[in-house]
This record gives sequence, structure tokens and C-alpha cells, in this order.
Amino acid sequence: HEYLTPQEALTNFAEFCSPSEDILMVAQNTPFDVKFINIAFRRAGLQVPDDVAIDTVVIFKKFLSPVVLDLEKKLNNGEIPEEQVPQVKHILKQLLKISDDNKKSTTVSLGPIRTAFNVQDEGWHNALADVIMLARVMKEIINFLDKNEFVGTLDYSKETEVAGPPEI
Repeated sequence: HEYLTPQEALTNFAEFCSPSEDILMVAQNTPFDVKFINIAFRRAGLQVPDDVAIDTVVIFKKFLSPVVLDLEKKLNNGEIPEEQVPQVKHILKQLLKISDDNKKSTTVSLGPIRTAFNVQDEGWHNALADVIMLARVMKEIINFLDKNEFVGTLDYSKETEVAGPPEI
């Protein structure tokens, strides 16, 4: 096999990820990955790219967490269609967290979200497997939100601002 040097691989990566209409970099917990990417570029003596990456943690905090909290209220008030109750209970079991002092929050960790939306475990800490799982999770969340009218009633304009994704 012929292998690329680190400089060649990173240069190819930077060219592939450079901002364009066709490419949007999305990752779960982007700051973690960006840190390693930046270190690799510096070690190779290359300029760190200034591309922007979208962090799905931010998306989940801003849009999925309020839905989960609202689903619990609607379930408790009997506002979930009977045929959807098992799925909603499954989602809540995976994503709703109650602290010792009875405060409710949600997790935005990919593992529980993957389980909540019945996405197959493709293996962890393998770049391709992580990308496949994240894409499938996003697709399942969008399908769930799109198919179920009872989750489309949130007013996101009242939500607190969430910091945008870090730049690479």
C-alpha cells in the first residue's frame, strides 16, 4: 500500500472540508473532534483551517431537549395518541433525566439518543461508524418530529440562546 504523509492527508482533508455550497461539516460534540484536528494540523506544520462545523449537541439542546420535556407533560396529561404512547415512553426512558433533587433535564449524548430512536449500534469511535450512526439518528429524529403532529406545538422563539458551533 501507498500511504499519504500526515501533511498530504491533512491537506486533502482541509480541501475536502473547505466551505462550499455542497459541504457542511456536522459532528456530535464538535469541540472534542476540532481539538484533535487542530493539534494534528499544528503538529504537521500546517495552518489550521477556519472552516465552521455544526455541533449536533447544540441542535439537540436547542430543539430535541424541549421536545422531550414537552412529551413528558403531554404524556402525563393524556395528550399523546394511544398508538404513540409506547414510543414516547421509550424515548422518555432513554432521554429524560431526573436529578436527586427532582429537577428534570435531558441527555444530549449520542448513545441514549441512538437508543431512544432505535438506531442500530454501528460501533463506536470508528469515524465511518460514527458518521453513519449520527446520520441515522438525525434522520429518525426528523421523521419522528415530522410524523407526529403532537410534537409540533413548541414555541422555540422563547428558548434561551445556545452558543453556536466552534470554528475549526
